[in-house]
Amino acid sequence: GFGFSNLTVAGATRVDGTLTCNTSTVSLGSGKTDGYGLNVAGGGTFTGGSGTHTIGSCNLQSSTTFTSGTTTIDSAFSGYSLFMDTSISHGNGTVAFTSGADQKMGETGTDAPTRTFNNLIVNKSGGELTFVASNPITCAVAGDLTITAGEFDTGPDNVALTVAGNTVVTGTLTGNNSTLIFGTDGVHGS
Repeated sequence: GFGFSNLTVAGATRVDGTLTCNTSTVSLGSGKTDGYGLNVAGGGTFTGGSGTHTIGSCNLQSSTTFTSGTTTIDSAFSGYSLFMDTSISHGNGTVAFTSGADQKMGETGTDAPTRTFNNLIVNKSGGELTFVASNPITCAVAGDLTITAGEFDTGPDNVALTVAGNTVVTGTLTGNNSTLIFGTDGVHGS
């Protein structure tokens, strides 16, 4: 096979086979708004490895494991920054949403009642990150939830939110009518 230390794709990346990132620094469609930066198609496999990843937006239809490093999702396509039609593995890493515009996490909810992230960061100069679900679902954070700037909204579908670690809010957390469970030390910030 080929050995690369970095992988940069300015346009869209569609994975029908297998993409294994190992320790590579990966950038897939960063800033892209006219399509998904990463599309893991049905039957495809994306294995994040341990490098730092920057992705415009993700459409995950098949086996996906995020990097154990940080995955920054910096834009949205049709409002969605992360659409999940499959169970995901968090890879013990961090997923950060950073676009200054509104971003949505969406999912079909047909294969798993819980979408689990390790650490989740919302650091947006504007707009909000909203979770949209077609069926009852829980957004679980196995590690820490940090809302540095911008807003995280459990959405019109009242997605339940469970955080096992610390929750630090200096931005805005909107819980609507959702069930909210906070672990470790509860919620810190304003």
